[in-house]
Amino acid sequence: MLFPFLKTECPVTTVIPSLQNGMSCRLLSSCTAVDCCLDVNIIGHSINTVLRLDPCNQRLTIGIENLVFNVSLYDFDWATAHKLYMDNVFRLDYAIYDLESDHQYMIELNISLCFESSEPCMFTQAVFSNTKLTKKPCDWQTGFVNQNIYLKIVIGLIE
Repeated sequence: MLFPFLKTECPVTTVIPSLQNGMSCRLLSSCTAVDCCLDVNIIGHSINTVLRLDPCNQRLTIGIENLVFNVSLYDFDWATAHKLYMDNVFRLDYAIYDLESDHQYMIELNISLCFESSEPCMFTQAVFSNTKLTKKPCDWQTGFVNQNIYLKIVIGLIE
């Protein structure tokens, strides 16, 4: 069994709730990504989850085990409840707010394990609860992420 712990590689102070037994998480050095592992003794398996925000490439990666999705932040519905469920048993419920002027995201992230649809979930953990994660500065030497912006600038200069 995993003992609850949250390892942080992020150099910015972030307030995170304490974790229950069987749950461990790691806040990555980007400060906008978390990987979690839930030890599910009843099936003899650990389940990995991921939520990674990449503000420089405008990309969200969200996943449970091998069910991983990459979402463009250009089209993302901010401040809206989202969910990713694997067979309605392993659940990620999340909402992300872009606090542009503060250079932060505010995140709500709950991980649940539910074996009975008519019963409360066996396990629910709030990993982030209105938690603010700081966006690190981007390396602007890599060019434009959105090439349409570059084209508009170049065309604007020519006209």
